[in-house]
Amino acid sequence: MHILLTSDMGIYSAAMVPLAERLCAFGDVTIWASEQDWSRPEAAIASPMRVTACCLPSGLKAWRCTGTPVQCVSLALSLLAPQTIDLIVSGINVALAVPMVEANHYGSGMAAVSEGVRLGVPGITVSMANQPSQPGGYEVAIEAAYQAVADLVEAGLPIGLYNVMVPTPKGLALTVGKRREQQVYEFYQDLQTKREQRRPYWHDARLNRRGVWSG
Repeated sequence: MHILLTSDMGIYSAAMVPLAERLCAFGDVTIWASEQDWSRPEAAIASPMRVTACCLPSGLKAWRCTGTPVQCVSLALSLLAPQTIDLIVSGINVALAVPMVEANHYGSGMAAVSEGVRLGVPGITVSMANQPSQPGGYEVAIEAAYQAVADLVEAGLPIGLYNVMVPTPKGLALTVGKRREQQVYEFYQDLQTKREQRRPYWHDARLNRRGVWSG
């Protein structure tokens, strides 16, 4: 089993490595996450995006991206091919990721999972209402994510978006998203690789060769 892990809190989130290590019990885990925190509702689709391989503890395979969580998942699936990814997990997301799910579909880790679902890969998003105030504060959310993945594996990994919310101070709820998009937009239909100072970056087909927006 191959899990793609991302988070709107960024690749250096305190929960990223512990969650990845826990999910390794199911098989391979590959991390594609932004180098910055996108938990605020300003997240959007932007271009260009740079991707850099990075080293994380426990020998985890990780890619650091300058784009949003949506872009991280979209590009990861474009390069890895959706059929090589069995499940997408977004988490642990914090604070505004919880109330903004419906108000801003492309503003949090929820949007990243939605991108994968549209491409035929099931996904789970795990969110906490508040930032933990003490070390180890992510333990409940990490175990909730583990149990949710275990349940989906047992069910045969049905296609869908599954939302795990961990309220304060404790407890959790697993819900199934019902929202369906009417149209599917291929953000990287004409994915191209360019090089600038020997560093590749990817850009939307609506950008011309000079990098001027032409949409």
